[in-house]
Amino acid sequence: MTMQSSSQNNPEENSLPVGRKKILIVDDDPLILSILSSILSENHYEVETAGNGNQALATINDSFHLLLSDFQMPEMNGLELIKVLRKSGKDIPIVILTGNQEISVALDALKLGANEYVIKDENIAETVLTAISNALERKMLLDQNTRLIDNLMKAKDAAERANEAKSDFLAKMSHDLKTPLNAILGYTQLMTTDSDEPLGEESIESLNQIFKAGNHLLELINDILDLSAIEAGKLKVVIEKIDLISVIQESLILIRPTSEKQNIKIIDETKGHESLYVLADSLRLKQVLLNLLSNGIKYNSLKGTLTLSLTTDGSQVRIDIRDTGPGILEEKMNTLFEKFNRLGAEKTKIEGTGIGLNICQNLIELMSGSLSVKSELGKGSCFSTSIPISIKGRNDQDLSSKNIERLNILYINPEDEVVETLKNIMMPRPFIKLSIAENSQEGLKLASIQNPKLIFLGLSSDNQADLGVIEKLKNNPETAGIPLVTFVKKDEGTELTNLDKLFDTLTFPINSIKLLSTIESALEI
Repeated sequence: MTMQSSSQNNPEENSLPVGRKKILIVDDDPLILSILSSILSENHYEVETAGNGNQALATINDSFHLLLSDFQMPEMNGLELIKVLRKSGKDIPIVILTGNQEISVALDALKLGANEYVIKDENIAETVLTAISNALERKMLLDQNTRLIDNLMKAKDAAERANEAKSDFLAKMSHDLKTPLNAILGYTQLMTTDSDEPLGEESIESLNQIFKAGNHLLELINDILDLSAIEAGKLKVVIEKIDLISVIQESLILIRPTSEKQNIKIIDETKGHESLYVLADSLRLKQVLLNLLSNGIKYNSLKGTLTLSLTTDGSQVRIDIRDTGPGILEEKMNTLFEKFNRLGAEKTKIEGTGIGLNICQNLIELMSGSLSVKSELGKGSCFSTSIPISIKGRNDQDLSSKNIERLNILYINPEDEVVETLKNIMMPRPFIKLSIAENSQEGLKLASIQNPKLIFLGLSSDNQADLGVIEKLKNNPETAGIPLVTFVKKDEGTELTNLDKLFDTLTFPINSIKLLSTIESALEI
């Protein structure tokens, strides 16, 4: 093969405009070294050469910007040279030269860490310059990205430190304000109700205004304390099994005097509902409901109504609080949950801090729930709170604790429909983990390794294979005591003779409530 040096290549097109780049050429053929050196020098690269891999290792240092190496060399070939360089931690761009037309050679080089490869042919001058330019440009972009990420991480750390300092300051300041404020409120109440030295109506009215303003300030301080704790990641919730209906009724009792004073009618569609247990923090859930109910009263229309209702899908319950107020402009919906954003209400006489909804959203998310809103101008708004339904028997236990035992469920021979239903059930229940085994062989292996608390088995039309899996699970001492539940399609007519070995059999279509009940019974939770 004959290689010719070309001076027709435009240096502007084949080199980076950031000064001369230093390249080490490695080849055991002096003629090729000479030709390549000439090509690169003519295109404004600084060049040094080495006759083999060992010489290259002795020569290369941080001053070089790129390595151009032959593939086939004595003592140490190009692949071995790449291995040594990458193992030593050097990230210098590497371009491999090969006379071999086999693509496998190039792939091997790229897998080991080469950046480009060039086949030696009559166009080598053009292809080698293009390969070098591409490799150097990628290295430059990679270095820029690395520096950018490093700077972003430093900025993020600085912002987090500043935010933590701000939260600590707000928390300390708020605590310092609460003590004298509580004293002011206490003495105001005492003066208002003092029967020994009763005050005149005008004085009592003035004290009531002081008490009202003080209460508003206390609410603001409490909100700031909550917000500071949330931002610092220090606000904790105690997740336990609670009666949602009781929490709702308690909240309505507390808010009813305000609604009557504002002439807002509350329609309670949850009244008379049977007990419904959810996983939540009772105190914080009540705080959320009171905030949403209070907003529904404050921003309602004159003599409006406030309707409270709930629905459930078997895994979560949704509480809807619907008002008959003026509604919210669509363009303002995206900023509704932002801190200190009252959407223009600060220009009205309606009291508020602008952080209540943000706190509510964070509290609900800490309880593995969600808070959303729908609104229509002229008709009102509906705030919806979704929280997980409780699995029975988890009374007085903090399910958010890291010490709680993970309940592992294994599903063998899965069906997409069942997997989706199981995921929906387990999403709000972080203490349950679902493992999937795509076939019986994998399932038997995982059952022995993981020791799950419950096994689901998808049955097929092959009765003998299904019986074999069940027999192996029940005859293995490690898995014999694990509850086994099977899923079967009615139209396949699957019949099993040893149903006494099964905990339960569920048929398609799968009912989510029945499935949840089966999980509760099998896991004894």
